[in-house]
Amino acid sequence: MRNIIISFIIFIYPAVDCLIAQGELTVPDDYPTIQQAIDAAQPGDTVEIKEGTYKESVAFKEGIILKGAVRDKTILCCDANAGAVISVKDCNEGAITELTLLQTGAEKLPEGEKFLLPVLRLNSSSIKVVRCNIQNGGDNGITIEGNGNCEVSDCNINNNRGSGICVSGEGAEPILKNNRCSENKGNGIYFKDGTNGVAEDNLCDKNSFNGISVVDKWTSPNLKNNQCLENGGSGIYFGEGARGIAQNNICKENEWHGISVADDSSAPELRGNQCLNNRRCGIYYSDGTHITAKDNILKNNGEINYRQLRNTLWEKGFDELEETASRLRREKIEFTNGNCQLNHFYYSLGNGWSGYKPSREEELFGILNQWMRERPKSITPRIVMAKAYVDFAWHARGGQWSRDVPDYAWEIFDEKLKKAWVVLSEAEELEEKDPELYRLFLQAGMGLGKSDREMNFLFERGLEAGKWYFPLYLQRAVGLLPRWGGKPGELEAFARRSAQLNEGREGEMLYAKLAGDAATMYRNLGPDSFKELGFSYPRAKQGHIYILEKYPTAVYYLNTYCLLASIYRDKETAKELFEKIGDNWNRDVWRKEEYFRTHQTWAYSPGTETYRPEPVKEPKSSFEKFMEYLMYFL
Repeated sequence: MRNIIISFIIFIYPAVDCLIAQGELTVPDDYPTIQQAIDAAQPGDTVEIKEGTYKESVAFKEGIILKGAVRDKTILCCDANAGAVISVKDCNEGAITELTLLQTGAEKLPEGEKFLLPVLRLNSSSIKVVRCNIQNGGDNGITIEGNGNCEVSDCNINNNRGSGICVSGEGAEPILKNNRCSENKGNGIYFKDGTNGVAEDNLCDKNSFNGISVVDKWTSPNLKNNQCLENGGSGIYFGEGARGIAQNNICKENEWHGISVADDSSAPELRGNQCLNNRRCGIYYSDGTHITAKDNILKNNGEINYRQLRNTLWEKGFDELEETASRLRREKIEFTNGNCQLNHFYYSLGNGWSGYKPSREEELFGILNQWMRERPKSITPRIVMAKAYVDFAWHARGGQWSRDVPDYAWEIFDEKLKKAWVVLSEAEELEEKDPELYRLFLQAGMGLGKSDREMNFLFERGLEAGKWYFPLYLQRAVGLLPRWGGKPGELEAFARRSAQLNEGREGEMLYAKLAGDAATMYRNLGPDSFKELGFSYPRAKQGHIYILEKYPTAVYYLNTYCLLASIYRDKETAKELFEKIGDNWNRDVWRKEEYFRTHQTWAYSPGTETYRPEPVKEPKSSFEKFMEYLMYFL
C-alpha cells in the first residue's frame, strides 16, 4: 500500500522528493530486525533504531540514514567470526550515526588470527559515519578501502585487535575528523597502499603501535592538528616510501619517537609539529630520507637525533640547541643502549659537514661564529667549533700509517688542531662547564704531542666538570695504549682507578667498558697482545653482566662481551652470547664478518673449553698503592 501511495504522489506532483526524503522506518516498531528495515527503506529514508542491543550483521543500502536513538544505548553486535557488523559497498550517499558497533568473542580468538573482517567495512563508498562507537573488533575498528571519500567524524574507535581506522587501496580519500582512536592493538589510524585523504583534529592515544601510520609508496595523506599521545610506538610514523604532510600535530609521551620517518624513499613534509616528552627522539629520520622539516618544536624528548640536530644547526636554531645542550648536561641523559647523549650532541654538530661537501666548511664556521656572537657567554658553540676543527684535522690526515701521510696533510692537521686548542682554551675561561671540553683537549693534545703530565692534568679537570662522562675516560684510555706511548699495565691501572672513582655497579660497568673498548682496538693484534694489558676477565665479565641488565638493547656491549669471552677462551659464555647476537654482529667491535665468523665457529665447535683464570697476585700494600697513584701523575 505504501509503495502505491508514493507512486501516486510522484505521478501527481514530482517535486515532492523532499517529502520522501523524510520517511522514517523504526526498529523494532515497524520492523523486527535492522536488516529488514534497511531492505524496505528507499533512498532518503531514515532507519531509526530504538535503544537496545541488536545481534545482527547487516548490509547497508545506498542513500539511507541509519540512526540510533542514543549512541551508548543503541548497540549492534555480532560474533567476530561472523564478519563485519555493518558492511557498506558501492554506496555514494548515506549516513550511519548515533550507534555503538561491536564484535563479541574477539578476546577468545588466537593471536594472529587472519581473514577476519572489521567492525565496520566501507568498500568503494562515500557515506558519512558520525558520532558512533566502534569497538572490540577482531581486526580493525573501521576499514576503508577502494575508491571513495567517506567521512568519519566524532567517533570513538577503541579496543580493536587491529587498527582503529585502516585506510587502504588507491582511490580511497577519506576525511577523518574529531575522532578518538584509543587502546587499539595496532595503530590509531593507518594509511597504506597508495591512499590519500585527510586526518584532522583526531586524538590517537594509548594504541599499541603508532598513533598514526603512513606506509607504502604514493601514500600521501594530510595529517593536521591531531594529537598522538602515549602510544606504544611513535606518535606519527612514515615508512616504505610514504609521502604526505604532517602539520601542527602534537606528538607527546610516546614510547618511541614523536614523529618517525623510516626508509630512504620516504619523503614527508613536517611543519609546525610539537614533539614533547617522547621516550626516544622528537623527530627521527634515517639516512637517505628526503624530508622537509620546518618550524617544529622538540622539547624534553628522551633521545636526540643527529640528523635533526644538523638541520637545526644549518637553520640557525641556536635557542633550541642551547636548551638541548643544557638539558643533556644537567640530566646526564643516556640512550637506551647506554651511550652518552651529550657526546652524541657534539658529534652531530661538530661533524655537521659530514654528508655535505667539504666546501661547506666555510659556511659551517660562519654559522658557528654567528652563534658565538649571539651567545658570548655560552660554552656550547665553542665546543662545537673545536670539535669541527679536530674532525677536519683528522679528515685531512686520513687513516693511513704516519709514514704514508703527505707533508701538506701534516701541515693542515697541525694547523686545525692548534686552532681547536685556542678555542678550547678560550672556552675554559667561561663560567659554564662541560666535560666534553676536556675530552676534546685530550684528543687534540694527542695529535699535538702534549706531555703525559699535561694530559693527566686535563683529565683531572674533566672529572671536575663531569665524573659521570664516560667519553672522557675512553679518550684518556686511548692515550694510554702502547701505540701512543703507554707503559705496560698503565691502561688497566687507569681502568681500576676509574672504577674506584665511580662506586658500586657504575664503577664495575666502567671497568668493563674500558676493557671491551680496548679489546676492539686490539682485535687485529691477537688475544695474547691484548692479555698483556692486564685486564681482569672475571671483573670485565661481571661488569658486562651489569651493563646488559641496565641496557638490554646495548648491542655494542653484547658484542664486546662476546669478544672478551672469545679472547679468554670462555667457550660456554661465548656460545651463549653468539646465540643472542645471531647475525646482528657489530662492525665497530669485529670490523670484518670473517673475524666474527671465525670466533663463532670456535664457540660452536665440539669440546668444552673453560676459562682458567690467571694466577691471583698478592694484594698490594698501602705504600705500593700510594706509589702507584703518585706515579700516575709523574
